[in-house]
Amino acid sequence: MSGFTITLDAILALIIAALMVASVGTMLSSKEDDLDDQLVQYGYDFLAVSEKTGALGNVIEFDTEAFKEIISTMPYSICINASMYMQDGTFFYHADNFQNITSPDYATSKCKEYDTSVSVSRMITHGDEVYPITLKLWYG
Repeated sequence: MSGFTITLDAILALIIAALMVASVGTMLSSKEDDLDDQLVQYGYDFLAVSEKTGALGNVIEFDTEAFKEIISTMPYSICINASMYMQDGTFFYHADNFQNITSPDYATSKCKEYDTSVSVSRMITHGDEVYPITLKLWYG
């Protein structure tokens, strides 16, 4: 009977160990999802600030300086590619935060290649028109 108890204890210990390994693996794999969630939140915050400060409205009126200034404040670790469209879907404006960096090697090595990215969108109203803007963000 004591051999059965020892075997039962060993099986129970193996099950607990397997559950612990599985839970650690799940937590480690969800870290990438957390980073994606952070990028999505960063993108929505960026669009909200750009709209609230009037920078996006200025872009529609062909004054891009305020929007470029906001883009330039982005951390260097986050690459951003912004595209604005007319209401009918035709391309209207494009900006990013890696073309005007003083070191061309930095811009090329940092933001040109990416494996995963997230996209966020927002509709900007200006007068009677609606302008969709899409941001693509990734870590450089």
